[in-house]
Amino acid sequence: MGAWEDIIARGNGLVAEASKAFGVTVEPRDNRSSDVCWERPPLGWIKVNVDAAISTMDGSVGIGAAFRNSDGCWLFGTARFVGRCLVLLVELWAIHNGLAQAWMRGYRNVEIESDSLEAVRLVNSALL
Repeated sequence: MGAWEDIIARGNGLVAEASKAFGVTVEPRDNRSSDVCWERPPLGWIKVNVDAAISTMDGSVGIGAAFRNSDGCWLFGTARFVGRCLVLLVELWAIHNGLAQAWMRGYRNVEIESDSLEAVRLVNSALL
Protein backbone atom coordinates (compact mmCIF):
# COMPACT_ATOMS: atom_id res chain seq x y z
CA MET A 1 0.00 0.00 0.00
CA GLY A 2 1.40 3.40 -1.01
CA ALA A 3 1.55 6.51 1.15
CA TRP A 4 -1.64 8.00 -0.32
CA GLU A 5 -3.63 4.81 0.21
CA ASP A 6 -2.29 4.53 3.76
CA ILE A 7 -3.49 8.06 4.57
CA ILE A 8 -6.96 7.30 3.17
CA ALA A 9 -7.15 4.01 5.10
CA ARG A 10 -6.12 5.71 8.36
CA GLY A 11 -8.68 8.46 7.74
CA ASN A 12 -11.40 5.88 7.16
CA GLY A 13 -10.47 4.22 10.46
CA LEU A 14 -10.72 7.52 12.32
CA VAL A 15 -14.12 8.22 10.74
CA ALA A 16 -15.35 4.78 11.84
CA GLU A 17 -14.13 5.36 15.40
CA ALA A 18 -15.70 8.82 15.58
CA SER A 19 -19.02 7.59 14.21
CA LYS A 20 -19.15 4.87 16.90
CA ALA A 21 -18.28 7.37 19.63
CA PHE A 22 -20.96 9.84 18.53
CA GLY A 23 -23.54 7.23 17.57
CA VAL A 24 -23.86 8.33 13.94
CA THR A 25 -23.45 6.46 10.70
CA VAL A 26 -20.87 7.80 8.29
CA GLU A 27 -19.86 5.99 5.13
CA PRO A 28 -16.09 6.29 4.62
CA ARG A 29 -14.70 6.92 1.15
CA ASP A 30 -12.98 4.07 -0.60
CA ASN A 31 -9.28 4.07 -1.42
CA ARG A 32 -9.63 5.17 -5.05
CA SER A 33 -7.95 8.54 -5.51
CA SER A 34 -8.75 8.79 -9.23
CA ASP A 35 -12.44 9.64 -8.72
CA VAL A 36 -11.82 13.35 -8.34
CA CYS A 37 -9.33 15.46 -10.21
CA TRP A 38 -8.91 19.12 -11.02
CA GLU A 39 -9.69 20.06 -14.62
CA ARG A 40 -8.26 23.11 -16.34
CA PRO A 41 -10.58 25.93 -17.36
CA PRO A 42 -10.63 27.04 -21.01
CA LEU A 43 -7.68 29.06 -22.29
CA GLY A 44 -7.92 32.66 -21.06
CA TRP A 45 -10.16 31.73 -18.13
CA ILE A 46 -9.44 31.18 -14.44
CA LYS A 47 -10.95 28.52 -12.22
CA VAL A 48 -12.01 29.28 -8.68
CA ASN A 49 -12.49 26.30 -6.38
CA VAL A 50 -14.64 27.34 -3.42
CA ASP A 51 -15.58 25.53 -0.23
CA ALA A 52 -17.08 26.17 3.16
CA ALA A 53 -16.55 24.64 6.57
CA ILE A 54 -18.76 24.65 9.65
CA SER A 55 -17.35 23.90 13.09
CA THR A 56 -19.19 21.12 14.89
CA MET A 57 -18.05 22.64 18.19
CA ASP A 58 -19.67 26.08 17.97
CA GLY A 59 -21.27 26.37 14.52
CA SER A 60 -18.83 29.01 13.30
CA VAL A 61 -18.37 29.14 9.56
CA GLY A 62 -15.42 29.82 7.28
CA ILE A 63 -15.11 29.98 3.51
CA GLY A 64 -12.15 29.74 1.20
CA ALA A 65 -11.22 29.84 -2.46
CA ALA A 66 -8.28 28.79 -4.61
CA PHE A 67 -7.67 30.69 -7.86
CA ARG A 68 -5.75 29.11 -10.76
CA ASN A 69 -5.16 30.05 -14.38
CA SER A 70 -5.77 27.83 -17.42
CA ASP A 71 -2.29 26.30 -17.00
CA GLY A 72 -3.19 25.23 -13.47
CA CYS A 73 -0.79 27.74 -11.92
CA TRP A 74 -1.74 29.17 -8.54
CA LEU A 75 -2.82 32.82 -8.74
CA PHE A 76 -3.98 33.50 -5.18
CA GLY A 77 -6.21 32.19 -2.42
CA THR A 78 -8.65 33.67 0.05
CA ALA A 79 -10.16 32.64 3.38
CA ARG A 80 -12.77 34.39 5.45
CA PHE A 81 -14.69 33.92 8.69
CA VAL A 82 -18.41 34.32 8.03
CA GLY A 83 -20.05 33.87 11.43
CA ARG A 84 -22.86 31.36 11.90
CA CYS A 85 -25.38 30.31 9.25
CA LEU A 86 -26.99 27.38 7.48
CA VAL A 87 -24.93 25.07 5.27
CA LEU A 88 -26.59 26.14 2.01
CA LEU A 89 -26.18 29.81 2.85
CA VAL A 90 -22.48 29.43 3.61
CA GLU A 91 -21.94 27.54 0.33
CA LEU A 92 -23.64 30.43 -1.51
CA TRP A 93 -21.40 32.87 0.41
CA ALA A 94 -18.35 30.93 -0.76
CA ILE A 95 -19.46 31.17 -4.41
CA HIS A 96 -20.27 34.86 -4.06
CA ASN A 97 -16.95 35.62 -2.37
CA GLY A 98 -14.98 33.71 -5.01
CA LEU A 99 -16.66 35.62 -7.83
CA ALA A 100 -16.27 38.96 -6.05
CA GLN A 101 -12.55 38.41 -5.37
CA ALA A 102 -11.92 37.42 -8.99
CA TRP A 103 -13.89 40.40 -10.30
CA MET A 104 -12.06 42.85 -8.00
CA ARG A 105 -8.75 41.62 -9.43
CA GLY A 106 -9.91 42.20 -13.00
CA TYR A 107 -10.76 38.63 -14.01
CA ARG A 108 -13.89 38.48 -16.17
CA ASN A 109 -13.72 34.92 -17.55
CA VAL A 110 -14.26 32.93 -14.36
CA GLU A 111 -15.28 29.32 -13.87
CA ILE A 112 -16.47 28.46 -10.35
CA GLU A 113 -16.29 24.95 -8.91
CA SER A 114 -18.17 23.99 -5.75
CA ASP A 115 -18.98 20.69 -4.09
CA SER A 116 -22.48 21.91 -3.18
CA LEU A 117 -24.85 20.71 -5.89
CA GLU A 118 -27.77 22.56 -4.32
CA ALA A 119 -25.90 25.89 -4.29
CA VAL A 120 -24.74 25.40 -7.89
CA ARG A 121 -28.30 24.63 -8.99
CA LEU A 122 -29.58 27.77 -7.27
CA VAL A 123 -26.94 29.96 -8.89
CA ASN A 124 -27.50 28.42 -12.32
CA SER A 125 -31.30 28.79 -12.08
CA ALA A 126 -30.89 32.48 -11.18
CA LEU A 127 -28.85 33.00 -14.36
CA LEU A 128 -31.55 31.63 -16.68
